[in-house]
Amino acid sequence: MQRSNAAQSGLSASSWVSASANYAGGKGEPQNSASGGSGGGSANCNLPSQLEITAINIGQGDATLIASPTKLLLADAGESYWNSSNDANKIAEVIQNRYGANCTHIDYVVISHIHLDHIGYIQADEDSSGNLLDENGSSYQEGENILNLQFKAGFAHLVGSLGFTVGQTFMRDYMGC
Repeated sequence: MQRSNAAQSGLSASSWVSASANYAGGKGEPQNSASGGSGGGSANCNLPSQLEITAINIGQGDATLIASPTKLLLADAGESYWNSSNDANKIAEVIQNRYGANCTHIDYVVISHIHLDHIGYIQADEDSSGNLLDENGSSYQEGENILNLQFKAGFAHLVGSLGFTVGQTFMRDYMGC
């Protein structure tokens, strides 16, 4: 069987069709014929028929886009300079130029480490103890959406300001450095 309609639940029988037409002599694998060739949240993306790796030139910052026929992965989404979201805007532009204007979902984001040129930053005021202050001037509380703070750059800008969604984020255990 192969998924024929990514917009419907995979639990719905009408989302599936026989894949026998895609098999040559009983060999091969079914191809996902769902919208955009994707079975994940990137259904609005026109993903490639084979693996593509794009090193996005954002100066000092790092960003690598990996697209398969079914998934989109972004490794790092940094900024080259403070008080700028230019590099995040360029990442969004590359994604949408390559995979369609409606491509705003990234299945996986990998953040190699917490530096400006790999993740960007969120600018927020701090209290005298060094705690981040939210947009109301109160101490940031665990579980509060940190993307609501004043200025976003890099990954935070991509998600918080440009409306990209992310399926899963992987980040190295930076506490063990």
